[in-house]
Amino acid sequence: MTDVLVLFVKKKDGTLWLYVDYQGLNHLTHKDRYPIPLITNLLDAPKKTRYYKKIDLSSVYHLV
Repeated sequence: MTDVLVLFVKKKDGTLWLYVDYQGLNHLTHKDRYPIPLITNLLDAPKKTRYYKKIDLSSVYHLV
């Protein structure tokens, strides 16, 4: 387990400011292996398909 530094620092006006140093915790976290795809890649994906299907869902909504 890593140490997380938590301090209260006095401001110029005399109030306290909470300071938390998460650097030790950042070393333990894992990077996102599956980031959200770029919009440009999502828009280019249908270009590779051969068949398209159109479904009218406006009236189906009321049947559910």
